Amino acid sequence: MDDSIYANAAEFRMEESSSPSHFPTGKTRDPQTGTPPPSSAGPLRCYRLTAVCLGLLCVLLLVLCTALVVGRDQLQTQNDECAAENNQLHTQNDQLHAQNDQTMTQKDQLQTQRDQLQTQRDQLLAENNQIKAQRDQLLRENNQLRTESNQLLKTYSLEEQKVRWHFQKGYFHPGHFNISGYTLGTWNASRAYCQSLGADLLKVTTLEEQMFINGWNTPVWIGLRRTRSQWTWVDNTELSGSYWESAEESAMDVGENCVMSVVGELGRPMTATHTWHNYPCDFTAFAVCVKP
Repeated sequence: MDDSIYANAAEFRMEESSSPSHFPTGKTRDPQTGTPPPSSAGPLRCYRLTAVCLGLLCVLLLVLCTALVVGRDQLQTQNDECAAENNQLHTQNDQLHAQNDQTMTQKDQLQTQRDQLQTQRDQLLAENNQIKAQRDQLLRENNQLRTESNQLLKTYSLEEQKVRWHFQKGYFHPGHFNISGYTLGTWNASRAYCQSLGADLLKVTTLEEQMFINGWNTPVWIGLRRTRSQWTWVDNTELSGSYWESAEESAMDVGENCVMSVVGELGRPMTATHTWHNYPCDFTAFAVCVKP
């Protein structure tokens, strides 16, 4: 069978080469009309080309579809990621808005507290200024009172005391008696005070003198003390008459060697006559001085 095919092909080639009306394409013309006979190879080649083109188009379409699907999936994924980021940003934005509102509320509260503190500070400053003004007023009044007190103390001088004592009793000579004013001292200090005035502690020899010192209504030292177990006056004369409050007061108590006339809050009333007490000499009282 193969040999017959090859033989037919050879005959066909010989006919084509010997035929005078053979076209360059190897086809013979129609001897009557001069047109080439119809050929079946042309449409087949067109079909093949069309099929190849369609195949290529299908491949391209498949590639494009695949690329579009992949691109769509990527875009969808990116869109989902963007949506998630957008939601996260919205959440953060809401949180920031909430924090901002909270911060604004705290700021308003702090401003309110600041205003209250400023008001309180102003009130305290006003009260402080008022207290300072009152303090200054009190200081001025205190200084004025001190000045008046000093003037009164100066006015209440020893000389005026002498005059007052003189007019109070009427039977003592002016300048004869003196008292230590507002100065409290021991028996020895009181005697030294009297001696600095050219006087000495009072020697009570009469009832008038006893009532005179009681008239001051305060405890005062008198010029009586115990020396060598004997009561003697500052002029070294022995005690004769006395105004002891009780017999026990004149007893020889150890350490109580000086005599004080005690009236007022600490002793007998001013109208009492017997007001003498023996005390330790380091006690303090006023001094009644008398000039010789």
